[in-house]
Amino acid sequence: MLISYVPFDGTSKYIENVVSLSLEMCDEEQSNEWVRAKILNDAKEEDHKGWVALCNGEVVGYAYGYRCMNTEVEKATIEVIGESAVKSSVYDCFERVEMGVSPKYKHAGIESTLEKRLLDETLTTANEEFEGSAKPL
Repeated sequence: MLISYVPFDGTSKYIENVVSLSLEMCDEEQSNEWVRAKILNDAKEEDHKGWVALCNGEVVGYAYGYRCMNTEVEKATIEVIGESAVKSSVYDCFERVEMGVSPKYKHAGIESTLEKRLLDETLTTANEEFEGSAKPL
C-alpha cells in the first residue's frame, strides 16, 4: 500500500472527495453543501495549510488548518501536552481545524504523517519569516 500526499486548498481537485470522506466519518447529519462551504470558508483563512492522503488515486485522508497570527487565543482552550495550560493569551499558533482518515486505513500512520506535514510546513513558514525579519548585526 503506497500512500502519497498532496497539498490541499480551496482550489484542490479533491474537494468533493474530502467532502464525501468528512460526511462518511461524521456522526451528525450534515449536507454536502454545508460541509463543502465550511471547507471552502476555512481555506480562505490566511496561512491555510492542508494535505490530502491518496492511495491509488483515492482520497483516504485529509488534514487542514491555519496559523492564528495576531488573533487572541486563550491558552486554556489549547491542549498542551506535558504542561499545564496557563491562562494567558497566545498570538501565534497553528489551529488544526479538521483531520480525517478512512476507517479502512486506520493504523497505517496516515494521521501522524498528515499532522507532521502540517506542522513541518508551518514551522518552515515561521522560520522563513523570522530569517527574513532578522537584521544583521
